[in-house]
Amino acid sequence: MDYQSWIEGIDGLASLYSFDILPDGSFSEIRLMAVNSQNEGMLHFSPDAPEFYPGIPYRNYWMDLNFERYLYESGNRKNHCIPM
Repeated sequence: MDYQSWIEGIDGLASLYSFDILPDGSFSEIRLMAVNSQNEGMLHFSPDAPEFYPGIPYRNYWMDLNFERYLYESGNRKNHCIPM
């Protein structure tokens, strides 16, 4: 699926994240699949930040355990995660 085209249609800051729920109930690493052009500047806060590519690990840019837990809990409940 072309996530980039889809996410560009969202007005405001938008990102798409992905992770797997493993058979034992634990979670795989969170990956950043797409960011819209309005949100792209967030990826460059650190001068050492790597170039974005779909599927890059989330922690290459940030480490926010509360946000990670929110993503995991939202995905595990099969809810769509759209923070406001």
